[in-house]
Amino acid sequence: MIPALLALLACAGELPCAARPEGGDPGLLDGASARSLLVISLDTARPEYLAAEAPALAAWMEGALVLADHWSCTNWTFGAMVCAQAGLRPFDAGFIAERGGGSWAVVPEEVALASEVLADAGWRTALVSSNTNFSGDVGLDAGFQSVWVQTGAGARQVSEQALDFLADPGDGPWYLHAHYADPHLPYDPPPEYLDGLEALAPIDYDLSDREQYRRLSAEWPGLSEPERERVLDHIALRYAAEHRYADDQIGRLLAHPALEGALVVFFTDHGEQFFEHDRFGHGLTVYGEELRAIAAFAAPGLAPGRWEGPSSHQDIWPTIAAILGVELPEAFGGWPAGRRPADGVRSGLRLLEDGGLVQFAECGGEKLLRAGAREERYLLAEDPRELADRAAEGSGPAPLAEALAADREALEALR
Repeated sequence: MIPALLALLACAGELPCAARPEGGDPGLLDGASARSLLVISLDTARPEYLAAEAPALAAWMEGALVLADHWSCTNWTFGAMVCAQAGLRPFDAGFIAERGGGSWAVVPEEVALASEVLADAGWRTALVSSNTNFSGDVGLDAGFQSVWVQTGAGARQVSEQALDFLADPGDGPWYLHAHYADPHLPYDPPPEYLDGLEALAPIDYDLSDREQYRRLSAEWPGLSEPERERVLDHIALRYAAEHRYADDQIGRLLAHPALEGALVVFFTDHGEQFFEHDRFGHGLTVYGEELRAIAAFAAPGLAPGRWEGPSSHQDIWPTIAAILGVELPEAFGGWPAGRRPADGVRSGLRLLEDGGLVQFAECGGEKLLRAGAREERYLLAEDPRELADRAAEGSGPAPLAEALAADREALEALR
């Protein structure tokens, strides 16, 4: 990689922002330790739905350290999992995590993944995934000695495979990562989770069929307000049901006796938009509905609570490594929980399949978005739903615009 680009990437995402209040707790992880690791990731979940519809996870989080102001690095699974597993946004790692010409981008072999670090240290490693975007198809299976991937598999199948591993994890240290695709489209959980569906007013869409969501998105602008409300009622019920289904199955893992003394990590990869900004799904925009996530850690000696400081997927493995006492490669980005600089910028982007680019940068509760030539600015403390665009008042703190420019320049150098 050319030196100028390396210098650019070194500062990307670390520009100071004076608007951020001072804070941090370098000792947040003191006393925590573990010699085995279970990581659970949940696809396309929104934190507010988890709080309302996932009692097993909610109970577990009461004994965990929860990163409450946690963001994904992007708005879809592949980019998000690269960020989590390598501590780098894909364009920091020297590649573009997008599809082109019907083929998938693949993580370059020289990018070090956390799974490789543990495997090289003698850990037994296993991956169970129900999404191609976290598999060998995109190069994210490196370091996993046992791999089970079945795209679209339901939560029950994922748990059965994970429980098979936990039944005999071996005598040495082990690492199991279980990735659940629920509540990804289509929202079609087992029927017993759909109580109340028949009581809703009927709609003209079969929401158990993925193609019907594309039809809905195309027809949404022409629907009346009553029609929209009826459709959203159906979507909310199905989406909530998917959370309950996944929670029941994740709860089976969390109750397993093999986890005694282990570090258990849970995080969501990205969110989902329900026409809050005139779009449906994810991978489309960089508003909060698609970026907000959650991460939580439970380990012996780790004090439970909520950390309200900013964090991102880049911080997941530095936090894990600090608890396990393992060393990550120097190229790995991110910070252990409590140690992210108080004046840092969280930023990221998505290169859309049509060639368009959407970007975000946030610091101190101010967020700057760019989509093509359009720029938007939001003050999140007073406008968490990002509905009142303040771009007419200026771009906000200079580091926000500088972060967007640095990220775009890094991407263009790769393109």
